[in-house]
Amino acid sequence: MVGDGYTNHCFKCLRSKHMDNVPGDRAAGCGGLMRPMKAELKSGEYIITHKCEACGHEKRNKSSPQDDFDELMKIS
Repeated sequence: MVGDGYTNHCFKCLRSKHMDNVPGDRAAGCGGLMRPMKAELKSGEYIITHKCEACGHEKRNKSSPQDDFDELMKIS
């Protein structure tokens, strides 16, 4: 998984790692894999809902223009 410093998920698979309780705090202790569950189009951009496979925490994140559009469509 590789982001670009501005997004927290991989552009290809859309997965991320559970790192934060509050954006940027790096306080989440579990470090589980965040699986993309769904994507919703809101105000012209996609919002991805991720769910941690370890603890069940859910988090919504903006998509990136570099995200794999086919992957977004699979979860839309």
